[in-house]
Amino acid sequence: MERRRVRGNLGGRGAALALLAAVVGATLGAASPAVAQGAARGTPKKAEPTHPAPLSVEPEEQKTAYLLSGIARRQQGKLREAVDDLTIYVSGDDRNPDGHWELAYAWALYNEARPTAQSRAKAVEHFRRAYELSPTLPRTVPATASPAVVALVNEGRKAAGVTGEPASRPPIDAEGLLRLAETQADAGDLWEAKRNYDEVKALPPPPAPAERERVRGKLDKTFRERVARVQSLEVQDLAQAQSEASNLLRFFPDEPVALETYVKLQTRYSRLAMEGIAGKKIYQSYRNSIEGFMLKGQLRDALAEVNRLLFNFPRDEFGEKSYDQILRRNEEALRVAAETFQAGRLEEARKKFEEIRANYPDLGPAQDAISEIDEVRRSLEAALGREQERGNYPAVYTTAKELSAKFPSHPKGKEGVDLALAEVAGKVRAGGEAQAAGRLHEAIGLYQKALAIVPSQSGAEEGIRRSREAILEARKKLWSGMEPVPGGTFELGGGPEESRPKNKGARVNAFVLDRYLVSNDAYRSFVLSTGSRSPESWKGGSPDPERLEYPVTGVSFDEAEAYCSWLGKRLPTELEWEKAARGPEALDFPYENAPSRVRKQYNPFQEYPVNRWPELASPYRIELMHGAVWQWTSSWFAPYPGNDDAAVRAIPLQTFRVVRGGSKSSAWAKPGSPIPVVFRERRRPDRRDPDLGFRCAADEGTPPAFLETDTEPERLRPAPSAEPAGGTAAAPRP
Repeated sequence: MERRRVRGNLGGRGAALALLAAVVGATLGAASPAVAQGAARGTPKKAEPTHPAPLSVEPEEQKTAYLLSGIARRQQGKLREAVDDLTIYVSGDDRNPDGHWELAYAWALYNEARPTAQSRAKAVEHFRRAYELSPTLPRTVPATASPAVVALVNEGRKAAGVTGEPASRPPIDAEGLLRLAETQADAGDLWEAKRNYDEVKALPPPPAPAERERVRGKLDKTFRERVARVQSLEVQDLAQAQSEASNLLRFFPDEPVALETYVKLQTRYSRLAMEGIAGKKIYQSYRNSIEGFMLKGQLRDALAEVNRLLFNFPRDEFGEKSYDQILRRNEEALRVAAETFQAGRLEEARKKFEEIRANYPDLGPAQDAISEIDEVRRSLEAALGREQERGNYPAVYTTAKELSAKFPSHPKGKEGVDLALAEVAGKVRAGGEAQAAGRLHEAIGLYQKALAIVPSQSGAEEGIRRSREAILEARKKLWSGMEPVPGGTFELGGGPEESRPKNKGARVNAFVLDRYLVSNDAYRSFVLSTGSRSPESWKGGSPDPERLEYPVTGVSFDEAEAYCSWLGKRLPTELEWEKAARGPEALDFPYENAPSRVRKQYNPFQEYPVNRWPELASPYRIELMHGAVWQWTSSWFAPYPGNDDAAVRAIPLQTFRVVRGGSKSSAWAKPGSPIPVVFRERRRPDRRDPDLGFRCAADEGTPPAFLETDTEPERLRPAPSAEPAGGTAAAPRP
């Protein structure tokens, strides 16, 4: 017996073979391998299926069964199954032009439903083979064939070297096709007559029902005559009767009497063939095929051979064990594939499911899992593309890493990771350049952006650490240089209208005050460390290199307060400022006690470096408390208690902040006639005037602990919620 590779599917054969098993009653007790889709994420699980229908033993009958099944499935629209069955039929007889033509026609219809390069090539290949074997095959194709199918037929004819008129559909309507079927029935050509009769319903206009019934009657009559002939041949020539029954079933696969006749003769013929030495050879051939397929892992082919063996040798121990082994291997393959899927190794899982599907094309869970894996891949590809367009590199990196983890060989995963790493390298490099230039806040921001893309970057982490150390060092340096001012009572006011009345009972607590006004250089360190806004007086966002030691100006109240808070300080209250400027003797000018020669050199209406006049410091060693620039205090402007000046009392409360000290731009600034330091001025808090500077105060003379422990010194600190109390007698009205 010819032994060849048999392809089958897990769920059963064609309609004719399924009915064949039912009529013969050859159902076996073993359960076929099958799995059902898992509920969560396509995880396969075991189900309770039925045994697939068996195959007959003789090659000719096997071929006929596959041919009939393929034609029936094509007519039912099951094109993938039709292609499988007809492929098996052709593999058993490669020189059968009719088989090649039927397979090519099935491939052409399949390509029409699901166009692919492979299905189109298969159709043309088998049309070519059919016309090479029989150039005289009819040029006409079924009247219901589409122009695309006709084109594939002609492409195959051309490849085969067939000349003459191209193939075409018959120029015929429904009535003409029905008459053609009648003529063919009269001539005994049942196959063509039945095919054309079935295709009549697809063509307009429909013929009269009576005409269809009349032609159907002729087909039935010829069919019954053929059945009678087969039954009469059973006694005379069993082999001939079996062959006639095969042809009869081919013509009328849906007729029960045709199927029953074929089954009866086929079963008898097969059992006779199994007796004696021939049966032993066949059995050994099955065993050899099964063992070979199992060794190669070709479970689909092994299953087909097991089905054939069990049909012809029911309850055979080797067949049953092989069947159970296939079941276990299939379940194990599904389990491993599902575990790989759940572990997130989707590329590996897809390969495993592809191997399962190759053995069992009809196994739904494998196809469902492959579809879900493909959907995950497409989703990740789309997400990666969107994030790349947006320039969202943290999302690019995480998405690309996920794509690479799930699909290691996917090129877009590696490309996305490389793109993100290149962005990280660029930001780390730019951060290093900013750090070297002293732009520490900018450097930290760049390093943090690099870490946001790829966490645990040693270069970025080290850059942040060094930048923060530099900020902490700068803050400690800026905190120094404060002078103590004792608490107690002092004389307040006594000048122009806003400064009246004089009050000798004003009181403040002890505090410390910056010896110098905040310089451009000090404020530059603050701006570069925190990313704060540059003063209005700086051109191009940077101070004049020639004026680094001059007082910073052009900063608002909030900006001055933010600087002081960043250092753990605050702005002085108005009372603190006046106490520090006048000293215990209530001087009108801070430098009254300085040598005359030094006082004559000083012009309070001119700007100087913050440390230019140490000889003119106040009694508490505070320099430039008079002239140069106005200085912010934390106090709201309000009339002193007891002030009855109508104009002063009309000034709205909680609107202006008090500024003290005077500047060259003051309205009263007249060379040779400066006014005392008791003079009060007011400005709106948002003003950034070129004559506005400041200095900081603190309650204690020791630096706060956070200057050493702050883990994010580049961040601004919240300002004090309220100004310190300044004394009951001179406190501003609420």
